[in-house]
Formats: sequence, C-alpha cells, structure tokens
Amino acid sequence: MSAATLARRLDEDALITVFEKGPYVGFANCGIPYAMDGIIPNPSSLILQTPKGFKDCFNINVHLCTEVTNIDKESKTVETQENRNGQHSEQYHYDKLILAQGAKVFLPPIDGIHESNVFTLQTIPKLLAVNAYISANECKSVAVIGGGFIGLEAAENLRLRGLKVTIIEATSHVFPPVDLGIAACLHGEIRTISIRLVLNARLKNIESVAKRRSNHVILEGGEEIDANVVIVAVVVHGRVSLARRAALKVGSAGVIVNEFMQTSDPDIYAVGDMVETPHRVAKHLT
Repeated sequence: MSAATLARRLDEDALITVFEKGPYVGFANCGIPYAMDGIIPNPSSLILQTPKGFKDCFNINVHLCTEVTNIDKESKTVETQENRNGQHSEQYHYDKLILAQGAKVFLPPIDGIHESNVFTLQTIPKLLAVNAYISANECKSVAVIGGGFIGLEAAENLRLRGLKVTIIEATSHVFPPVDLGIAACLHGEIRTISIRLVLNARLKNIESVAKRRSNHVILEGGEEIDANVVIVAVVVHGRVSLARRAALKVGSAGVIVNEFMQTSDPDIYAVGDMVETPHRVAKHLT
C-alpha cells in the first residue's frame, strides 16, 4: 500500500488498483506478535485502513480476497481470481505493474509440520488462530522455530503471556544478521526472562501426542522438546512463483530488480521483502 499511495502522490489522475489475496489491507503486521499477550489488547486495532478508506482518501481501488494468478507481459494484463464468493476470474490491463507480495515462511519438509497445533505468524487470521488455540486448549508451552525478528518477538510475548518458551535456532546465535557480540547481549536478555535457547539445532520431525494435546519437537541430535504449540518463524525468501510464471528474472532469494526497483521487464516493478537489490557498496545482489 505504500507503493500505491506514493503512486497517487506522484500522479493525481492515474487509475490505481490494488489486489490483495487476504481479507485485510493496510494492517500493522509488525505489531502482530504484540497482540499475543495483550500489549495490543484488540487485534482489530492492527487494521489501519480499509478499502473504503483508501478509496475515499486516495481514490485507490482495493480488491480483497483476490489473487493475481497470471501476468501476460505481451498484452500487459493480469488475470485475477476472487475467492470470497466462489471462484470468479477477471482480467485487468496495466501500464505499470508493481509486485509487493512479501516473503514467505519456510516450512521444512518433515513429518508433523502440518499438525493442527503448528502455526506460522504473518497475518491477522493466523494470529487469531494461534491465540484461539492457546486459549481453548489452555496451552502451557511453546516451541518457536527461528530466532529472527518474528521468532524473537513472538517468543517474548508468549513468555509474557505465561507460557514456557523454547527458541530453536539453526545457527550459532539468534538474529543472524548481527555479529556475535551483539547477539550475546540478546542471548542474555532472552535468558533473563526465562526463555530457553537451543542453538545450532535443526528439526528432524514433530510427533503429535494426541492425549496430551502436545508435540514432541525432535531435533537432529536426538533431543526432544515438549510443546503444546509450535510456531514456525523462519522466513527465507520472497514469494516468487507469480514472477517465475511471468518469466521475470529471479535470484536465489527473490525477484531481481535494479536501482529503480524495475524487474527484467521495465514496466513491472517489485518491492519489499520479495526482491533482491544491488548492494550500494559491494554492488552484488542482496
């Protein structure tokens, strides 16, 4: 939505249309972990704007629960599928197209990863689902897979909610982008609030214990961690399937763009977590 509103500021007369696969638009996704323990008491307060608000304030048309399924670069059209009231497809023409699909959580291909008490945490519906499950089942323990931004924030807020929390991180320290000295400070703070930290650990599988409504999270080294809930918070690369189908140039972690955020098609741009951009100093893609 930042791209759409900027486009409006640059051109007051342009026809701007936004397609959103989910049921919400303009929500504070960075605040999602803080709606798990009551710091943000009402998850609905994460919703900052509505389709009507965008239309009234910016004259931007927003289509919710509508997925773009195909891009035809030759005819400069996109095909959409609206899933709210049955499957309904339409085509829209564009002069310029912006892809802003974000990154996706990596679900390792292991047994048990699709159990009903294994969750990801990127959207408001997923937040509501994990909150409802914890309350309905009086959960006492949680394993958080991944020690990045989402994992650390989720772990802290679930601990404040009173749950026993274990963070499982595949590398030697949490928040891999920082160096070991800064990470050591984070480790100290994490342990101060009684969160268990398991480093250099990779998942082998998740075994459901139906009678206890629990899981055994089994690591490759053989250790078993008991958890009523598992939250997977490992974000590895952008959502690139649509770009691949459109034959746009894609790298190892996202859609490749230039310094102007243009893809390999100059009329198609990509922004946010789904892209690889030239490093300003080293010049390689990052």
